This record gives sequence, structure tokens and C-alpha cells, in this order.
Amino acid sequence: MSDHNVTQHPENVHIGPGRLCFYDEVNDHLIVPGKVEEIRFNKQDPAIVFQNDVFNGRMVEVQGRATEEKYRLLGKFVEMYDPNTLRFFLKNCGTVEQDTTCTLTTVTEEYTVFNDRSIVLIHSNGLYGTLPLPAVQSLSATATGTGGLIPTGNYTMVVTAVYGDTEGNYQEDTVSITLGENCLVTWNAPTGATPTGYRIYEYTTATETRDDAILVHEVTDPSTTMALITQFIHLGEGGNYPGDPVGSFIIADISDVAYEPGSDYEVDTSCGVVNFPSTGDIENGERIRVTYSYFENPNISMSIGPSDTNPKLVRPVILAFKDDDRSTPAPRGIEIELWKVLAENGWELDISTLSFESGFEFEWPVLMSELQMNHGRVTTFNRHYVSYDMLNWATLTNFNNAEACEEATS
Repeated sequence: MSDHNVTQHPENVHIGPGRLCFYDEVNDHLIVPGKVEEIRFNKQDPAIVFQNDVFNGRMVEVQGRATEEKYRLLGKFVEMYDPNTLRFFLKNCGTVEQDTTCTLTTVTEEYTVFNDRSIVLIHSNGLYGTLPLPAVQSLSATATGTGGLIPTGNYTMVVTAVYGDTEGNYQEDTVSITLGENCLVTWNAPTGATPTGYRIYEYTTATETRDDAILVHEVTDPSTTMALITQFIHLGEGGNYPGDPVGSFIIADISDVAYEPGSDYEVDTSCGVVNFPSTGDIENGERIRVTYSYFENPNISMSIGPSDTNPKLVRPVILAFKDDDRSTPAPRGIEIELWKVLAENGWELDISTLSFESGFEFEWPVLMSELQMNHGRVTTFNRHYVSYDMLNWATLTNFNNAEACEEATS
């Protein structure tokens, strides 16, 4: 490296032996995903622009220089300590397996959208999908006991699982009741998500349809999977339920008029990305409301993981320590904490082929914090503790160029 780079900004920084970690912002600890080789920084050369001006009657070429700096974090993964940690640093759209023990909830967000442009949902990491939410299992309705006030007749009982403010798909069963009997409804919890409660509807089998059903019972304890109903008291309008099931993903205008999926918008559920084709009815600059369900789980919402949907943005920390005692200003150790990197790769990771010979190379753009206006922070360790923003990388260069003791090991 040149003297200019030593005193200003090195074009390429090789910090020597180090360890790549990821910072878990929720639990405040470092995660070591495995063995990473060839960790290095690369400073991108800004475009140099030339302009011709006339000074004192002479044509002069003036060179302009960019005022921004861009960096890349490069390396190669060669060994994983735990295959589950793959999700910490990769973002590949594909089949997603969610943690079904997490609570499923519903949110409505507003966006201003444009044709042939995409948006990324806030809760994209925990996105459930577009299908109706899971239904209860093994529903059974039977007549039992005495003292009931239900009129004699044949009834259809409909049970839906409730996820926050949204109801899932339904299950139904018919029962014949004689005046004086009660209606015992039992079911098993849904598979694929944990509800917050249940709703029970009924309609007369012979003369009504499911659209005529009335809400007769609500269960607010998700661990309860049975209800003994002594009379049918209308508790309120059921809305869309228990009619035909609707999807868990709805896009509507500000007046809550829904748009058509597929033609007005397209959803990539693996990434939580929504695209708005110009052939649809959503106009440029229109304000829309997106209602969708997601798994409300701190393990999914954290920036690093563990999450079955891989985050795009991760916060790397590079540790490099020496056990020798070099002369000042070269430190004994260094810690580089990047604000965020865009950890997105175009290749798919195959664990069976991962080895020291092959590995999987990555090149991630280092992002700048709009709040702190820097790319990260560098901390050096020697006889005292020094920390500074990554506006000057000279210390990294000194650290790399310093001569280690002959007996030292890294």
C-alpha cells in the first residue's frame, strides 16, 4: 500500500487472521456461524469525471473526484459449526419453513406504490403467506345432557381459529338436537400456527347455508378445544366468516376495496416482496393498505436470527487478535463492527458440497448508517482501549503491516 493509503484510506484492507461473527441486536451477543477464510475489505474506486473548461482562452481538462466512499466485505465460508446457522447470513428466496409454535398475528400497513415497482413488507421475515390461515382439526358436534334451550332440529356447527384479528379457515359438522339437549363441540388445535382463540357459528342445515350462520360462542383461551353450548345466542355478525374462506393476504385501497391478486399485484411469499404490474388497476402513486399475517416471534424479528426466513441485512463483527507485543501504534487486537451489510447472494448453498477446497465466496456491500453517517466502528486493543468511527482506516493498515514476533502465533 502507498503512504497515502497508510495515512488516509487503504484501498484494500487485509487484517490478517480473524474471525467473522454476527451481532445479535436483540440478545446483545455475538454469533459465530463457522469458519470463514479470506476475510477482507475492498474499497470501491469512485468514478472519476472529467470536464472541459476554458480558462484565459485555453481549453483545460478538469478532473472531478467523488466525495463518497463505498466498501465491500469479502470472504468465503468453508465450514459451518451448525447447519441451522446458515440462516444467519444468507437470503435466498425459496421454500420457507416457519416456526409453528410462534403466535400468528395480523397487521395492516399503508404504502404509496408505483407500477412495475416492488415493496418489501415490514414483517417479511415472519410472513405467513397468502393462503387462508390454518383451520381446526377433527371437529365433532354431538347432542348431550339435559336442560338445554336449543330448539329441535338439524344444525351445522362451524368452528374457526382466530389469529389476532383474523379468522382462519373453517371446519364444520352436523348434529341433530332435541329440545332439552345441549350441543357439545370438540376439536383439535390447528397445525401450522398457534391461534389466539376460536369462534363457533351455527346455521340450520335444512333451510340455511353457511353464509347465514350466526356467531354463538367465542373461546379466548387457545388451550381450550371444547365448548358446551346450551342455547344459540347471536353474539354478533360474522362478517366474511363463516362463509367462503379468504386468504390471509389482502391489498385494498384507502376505502378498503380489495384488489385482485395475480392481476393487480404479485406476491413473493418467500421474500415478503410485493410487485405492482402496470397492467393492473393500481395506479401510480396510489396509497394502498396491505393486510397480512406473520409470526410474532422475537426470534424472527431480530436482525440476525435464528429465523427460518433469512434476513437481507446483517451486522457483522470481525475480531482479529495477536498474542505478541508489538510496538505502538500497532495494536494487539482489533474489532471491526460494521453497521449493516446486504447479505444477499445469487447462489444456493449446498451443505453436502461445503469444504475447505470449495467453500462459498461472498461479496457483500457495506451500508452506511443514515443516523451516524458512517459505515461502522473500529476498536483497537493494546495497552489502552481506543474506539473510533470508520472514517479513517489507517489503523487497519498499520495493524496489518506491523511485523509480528517470530515466536507469535495467530
